[in-house]
Amino acid sequence: MKRLSYNIATLIFLFIALQIASPSLSQDPYGISEESRWPYGPIYSVAQYGDMVYYGNGSVLMIYNISDPNNPVKMKEKELETVPIEILAENDQLFIAQEHYGLYIYDLSNPANPVLQGKHQNDGFYPIFTKTDNLGAFSTSAGIELINLNDPTAPVKIGNIEVDNRPRSLAFHKKYLYVGMYDQLLIYDVSDPSGPTLAHSEDFFYVPEILIIGDEAYIGQSDTMRLLDISDDRNPVELNFITDNYSFTNLVYNDGLLYTSGAGGRVQVYQRNGNDFQLLRSKSFEGYIEDMIIKDDILLCASLHYGLEIIDVSDVNNMSLMHTISTFSFTTDVKPHNGYIYAAQGRSGLGIYQKQNNGTIEQIYTHAYENTRALEIRDDVLFLAGFGDGFIVLNISNPVQPMEISRTDIGGTAYELDVKDDILYLANGKEGFSIFNISNLSNPVWLSTLPMEHIAVNVRYHDGFVYVSDYRDGLKIVDVSDPTRPRLKSTFKTDRDNEIYVGNVFDVEIMGQYAF
Repeated sequence: MKRLSYNIATLIFLFIALQIASPSLSQDPYGISEESRWPYGPIYSVAQYGDMVYYGNGSVLMIYNISDPNNPVKMKEKELETVPIEILAENDQLFIAQEHYGLYIYDLSNPANPVLQGKHQNDGFYPIFTKTDNLGAFSTSAGIELINLNDPTAPVKIGNIEVDNRPRSLAFHKKYLYVGMYDQLLIYDVSDPSGPTLAHSEDFFYVPEILIIGDEAYIGQSDTMRLLDISDDRNPVELNFITDNYSFTNLVYNDGLLYTSGAGGRVQVYQRNGNDFQLLRSKSFEGYIEDMIIKDDILLCASLHYGLEIIDVSDVNNMSLMHTISTFSFTTDVKPHNGYIYAAQGRSGLGIYQKQNNGTIEQIYTHAYENTRALEIRDDVLFLAGFGDGFIVLNISNPVQPMEISRTDIGGTAYELDVKDDILYLANGKEGFSIFNISNLSNPVWLSTLPMEHIAVNVRYHDGFVYVSDYRDGLKIVDVSDPTRPRLKSTFKTDRDNEIYVGNVFDVEIMGQYAF
């Protein structure tokens, strides 16, 4: 079951081209309407039905035939309303939980071409979904809705469970619903879905995964997996546990083997003997694994930034990556220039796009830099913040074939940059705020660095000053009239000791005499 990563959940994964019109010509009071979009993005969930695999690429449902896992064949793309957070396929039906839109049900009589049957609308976020027979549980930040699925063309809400915060995982066992919370495991009696009652609660720190097989529950936590006997749902008994440095955010069980994965892309395989578990193999793959399923001897991993990883586990001591179907990473910054759209796309690198006459957006260039965070454009020169690679200078006079001019890396983490005349200002993570002379684009020269209390994540120049987002230590205002000797002038703190609490400072923009 899929859980959305908490640290990136609030990001929007679409390019949206906006048309600014006269308010009198638009139904929108501000004259803004969506004109076109680039819908592709990260992957959060994967489901399998026969030889077909279904996963989300941003807000696009991708359908592949993996009868030959070394050469998967794309069967169809289907653009959805928004990002699919949870996908489940069973009994000729495909269930997709879409953020802000709700539950969509598709007929899989033809697995290569799902046909929409019905939907249950819900505008909540972080949706997760599970089902048993014709009862579904759909969870958002607002609680859990119990849904009658007898008629897939018209799913009906028949019950509701209120919880204190967002559920992280859901699973049915007989007439009970198991709910994994941030700090608890909750078990509800749903024998009467119109009036669910709490049957058991237990303190558990962070439960992103619940896997139920027979009368046993595998409870995945941040660094622990607990095995419970749930023959009596009102009184579960712990049989054993595994503790490890790596997350148990995804669990699958197949033929006596427990596969686990989580942060860092590490897959671990445990042999179960009675109630004991022996680690057989641990191997790292790319990215952050958001979801994982197993088909025969093939492990399918939804790797957040990289795509769908197809892994051969026929010999667990020699797990091997067979194929990766790449998806699109996060878009962290976008700039228009001379009719083109330039995008910093995280681990997908740099992308250049152009709007076509038919209204669609087409990618005309991509370069897989290791990780890109931000960009600025001056004339036909693009400055790219490369995260762990410093900053990169490109000539974009020919957008279909940019030419790299130089790379500059003084350590740190290049989050953001700004350019004014021949000076480049760099938010360089834990290394602080750095200034460079770029009069010679082929050889930028470091001028100075001002340390930050925490992490410099954003910079904006305005009228002789640079405004630096220092994440947990607030907004720093720096006098850069002498770029070789930047001087901290003031700090706007954002902790709770002040009258205004705005949390961590990620970004800053300047408009006139105002900083946002």
